[in-house]
Amino acid sequence: MTGAADTAAPAIDTPDWASIVAVTLGISAFGMALGLTYPLISLILTDRGHGETVVGANAATMALGLAAATFMIPRLTATLPAARLVVGSLCLAAAAILGFALFPSLAAWFALRFMLGFCINVVFVLGEAWLNAACTENLRGRVASVYTAVLSVSFAIGPLGVPAFGKESGFGFAAGAALVALIAFSFGVLTRRARVRPEPAPPGALLGFARAAPHLVLMVGVFAFVDAAAISLLPVYFVEKGLSEGWAATTVTMLFIGVVGSMPLVGYALDRLNRRAVAAACALISALAALLLPLADAQGWLVWLLLFVLGGAFSGLYACALTGLGEEFKGGLLVTGSAVFALAYAGGGIIGPATVGPLMETAGLEAVPISFAVVLLAAGAALPLLRGRAKQNRGAG
Repeated sequence: MTGAADTAAPAIDTPDWASIVAVTLGISAFGMALGLTYPLISLILTDRGHGETVVGANAATMALGLAAATFMIPRLTATLPAARLVVGSLCLAAAAILGFALFPSLAAWFALRFMLGFCINVVFVLGEAWLNAACTENLRGRVASVYTAVLSVSFAIGPLGVPAFGKESGFGFAAGAALVALIAFSFGVLTRRARVRPEPAPPGALLGFARAAPHLVLMVGVFAFVDAAAISLLPVYFVEKGLSEGWAATTVTMLFIGVVGSMPLVGYALDRLNRRAVAAACALISALAALLLPLADAQGWLVWLLLFVLGGAFSGLYACALTGLGEEFKGGLLVTGSAVFALAYAGGGIIGPATVGPLMETAGLEAVPISFAVVLLAAGAALPLLRGRAKQNRGAG
């Protein structure tokens, strides 16, 4: 496995803004597709009499599509240009979303869910590699932070399609498909002016990248762990603490507001300060906010401030990982690294709710914020050690 020094591509003198805007727009399609389909499909399947096993299996099919795309990326990038892959994947994702409205059979929904997972992950992986290739070093942190904020906001916007369009009419799926198709068109137009393209991923490099950059993989996995568990379980936590269901649901909104509000600061810090120190600070600040949650009055102002800080700080880990990817790797390894990030994102998103939920039932209500704090503190302590091991691995390679 080689590092940045061995894989360096010619640095660009000025940012490729056409690519940056196109890729940031593309990631909004990824977030909205997930944010819309996860609750909408689950609600419809439940209304049609299917149990949690079928609902969970259908969601797992999307995860299988994500994984399949990850392992197919090297072959795909070796045969097709990145722009064509992204636009084609967005168009197929739009067709898959529309297919949920046109083909109501359960078997079709499993196939469409796999197709959707595959297509949006191609957009995710190539988009992140493209973003890093288009950035200059002095702007990398701020661009990564804006990208992270757009990803979080688009994920939060997706579920709004459920109350806006209803469940069984199919309008929610149709609107989502139309929006993704519009993004595909816009992406194609913008990237015609692009000056850089992500290079093809070297085959068989996924494991080697994970060994060379375990600190970056850990940041993404921890972010996904806390993100998925918080979205799933914080509303339940606050209902048990005495809030109404409506107010409890807004706790997740406050997390996303924290992401948007803090990303300019995180991006500025990443471009002006030591990036390893910024990552450690994000882990420690978010852990402190989680530890203080049980001490705050659920109906007081302090809990909203803590949620704001928690959302902004733990999401900063993802911006740090994305910035580190572009700083430490170049060329085709940007695509490889983005593919590994996708696997870490999926793994953390599965493990978080699956771990914290049972802990909440067995150890009590406060296991939710405490588990967040433990994971974040452990990550903050492990990052310097993993960083040192990564340097040794690349030096040996």
